[in-house]
This record gives sequence, C-alpha cells and structure tokens, in this order.
Amino acid sequence: MANNPAVRDFAKAIEFIEDNYAVTPDKERLTRGAVLGMLHSLDPHSGFYGRREFSEMQDEQSSHFYGIGVTINQRNGRLYVLGVSQGMPAERAGLRYGDAIVAVDGHSTKDWSQSDALKHVRGEPGGEVSLTVERAGVPDPLTVEITRDEVPFPSVRNVFMLRPGIGYIGLTGGFNQETPEELRGAISQLKGEGMNSLVLDLRRNPGGLLEVAVQVAEMFLPKGLEIVSVRGREGRYPRQSRRSENQNPETMPLVVLINGETASASEIVAAAMQDWRRGRLVGEESFGKGLVQTVYLLRWGTGLTLTTARYYTPNGRSIQRPYNGVGIYDYYVAGRGEEPASKRSSKSQSKSQFGAATGKRNAGGIMPDVVVKIPDSDIRLRDACFEFARLLVAGEVAGFGEYTVKRTEYGYRFC
Repeated sequence: MANNPAVRDFAKAIEFIEDNYAVTPDKERLTRGAVLGMLHSLDPHSGFYGRREFSEMQDEQSSHFYGIGVTINQRNGRLYVLGVSQGMPAERAGLRYGDAIVAVDGHSTKDWSQSDALKHVRGEPGGEVSLTVERAGVPDPLTVEITRDEVPFPSVRNVFMLRPGIGYIGLTGGFNQETPEELRGAISQLKGEGMNSLVLDLRRNPGGLLEVAVQVAEMFLPKGLEIVSVRGREGRYPRQSRRSENQNPETMPLVVLINGETASASEIVAAAMQDWRRGRLVGEESFGKGLVQTVYLLRWGTGLTLTTARYYTPNGRSIQRPYNGVGIYDYYVAGRGEEPASKRSSKSQSKSQFGAATGKRNAGGIMPDVVVKIPDSDIRLRDACFEFARLLVAGEVAGFGEYTVKRTEYGYRFC
C-alpha cells in the first residue's frame, strides 16, 4: 500500500499542509475529511465511520446500544423528552414526557439537533451523563445524574388494535437482526386479540439489513415469488435474486403506510407488496434509496460503507433517486419534486392477488397507491398540540387536573 502512487501523493499533501498551514492542523481530521470527500464524490450513501460511530452502527444492527433509554426530538425549536423506555436508566432517574433538555454535562443544548443530543447522551456502559431539564409546573431546572446501560433498540415500536378486527404494527425502528422475531411476535399478539386485517406502518423507517428486509417481506408472500434482485458491477458482484421461501405466509388484507422517510430496506418490503399487489400502499412517496452498501471493518475500529450494488423490485424497477450533480443537502432534504406524470409508466397487469408483478415506475422512490399528503401546517399544529399535551399531563391546564400523569403507565389499552 505504501508504494501506491495515490497514497504517496496523499502523504505528500498532508506533509505540505503540516509544514505550511497557519496553525498546526489536526492530521486525523484532515484524513477523515479527505476520505469522506472521496466517498461522497461516488454517491451519498458510501461513508466513513470513526471508531465510536462504527461501534454505534454495529450496536443498532444487533438491536441494542448503550445509553439511557430515552426518545429525544425537537419541538418548538427545543429538545424534549418524548418518551422513556420501561425499566431503563432514564425512567429510574425520573425523566418524564415533556421534559425540556437544556443542558447535557453542563453544556447548553441551544441550537443542538437531535443527533447532537444523542451523541452526548450515548456512550460507554457504566459511564454517567448529567441532564438538566426544565419541567412544566416546576419553577427551577432539575439536574439528574444517569448511569448508562445496555438499551434495547426495537424495530417494532407500537402494537395495538385500531378497531375490532384491524391491527396496527408500527415497524418504524429500522431493520436489525431481531426485527423478524419482533414482527412475528406482534402479529401473533394481535391475532390473539381478533386481528383479521393489518396496517403495517413503515413511515420514518430508515431501513437497515437487506437480509432482514427479505425475511420480513416473505412473511406476506408465498414461496417462489421474487422479493428483490441485486445487481452489481459486471464481473465483480454476481446478480442475486431473493425469493420467498415461506409456504404458509400471512394472507390477511394488508395496508402499508409509507412517507418520505421510508427508505432502503423498508422500501424493499413496500415495493414487493405493491408489485405483487399483496398490500395497498398509502401515504407519501418514499425516499428512494436503491443502493446496496457493503460494510468493511478498517483499522483502529473504524469502518467503511461502500456501495457495491443496486437493488431492483420484482417488476425490475430501480427506485434510486438521481444523485449525480446533486449536493448532499439537496439530496437528503430538498429537491424531492415528483417526475411529471407524463413521464411515468404504469403497469396494470393485475391478474390475481399474486398474479403478474405490477407497479408504478418513478424517477425515484415508491409512489403509493393512495396518496395522502401532510400539509406543512401540520408541523405547526403538531408543535402546538405537543405543548398543550405537555402542560396537560403536568397538571398545568386549569380545569383538567384529572389528566395529570405522575408516572408513565406502560401497556395502556385504550380500546
């Protein structure tokens, strides 16, 4: 490797910068920036992970990580606790829904994103983290010391009956090694409660392991039907076709919910349901990630995800959105305009429930069978409703004291 011309040139560039830059540069930061820049010139999904980031990625794929068991997100420009996991350190420390996190280990969270907060809250097992929170109805901020522990990272986040006969499963936590077992358990539970139709929620599911997506899809597709095909560079990555091996799949009516944050492995499942007319897709166009990454372990505990193939849905469509000449921000956040309807083709070769594969071809992402768009005003409404609920459960809304919640009740049944 040392005799490689590219490596020699890179080493010379680093040496030149060290000798001539105005201040002593951080060599590790320079190397990381160079590697990331190189990978991002290939595609938006190839990436380099530092030791901590790579460890966290592996932990999530194995369905656990080390933290405090808390759900954090932004509302009204601040970071709030939206939930605490039962029996986890955050619950034992007394954190509650609606607590505003104003500092972590003494550092103000002003202008922090959700990912900023998670980087500081997660860490090594047994380590401590200090959270300062503002609680509705409490005049002064509270500071709690919490010891990190192993925290489960489930894929299935919600399971309940929507109404008699109709079950709901929120498979929104990605696709990891435990996902198939979690989903089977959720289906079994709801069948015991009388479910004969299922709403499978894949909204905001960022994806995960390809093999797991295949296992999830074949729960609903009979033996022999193709779920996904994977094609790589000619001569480097042999084409693979993955088919269902299930001789006794679930046959109940199925609705799959998707939106712009449904990506990767979750799109494999959604597209297979649509192409084989096994389920009806409802919601908004999915993200459009049709690239397959192989994970490589590098020295010093770092890692690399490199795009090695593309995947195609049963009817042969690639759902990957265009990325050449598109900036990272525009790719992930903006520029999600739909392809004109005149350029789309629709294959309407439906014969039976499991007849010829059909589906709607798109410039990127999966277009649902029934489009239900959420207007921008709903975000403002969401934040207003959150603030009302936060005050309500804290007993701060006059005349509604009976709705005060002093402790989270897990497993609550509302129907």
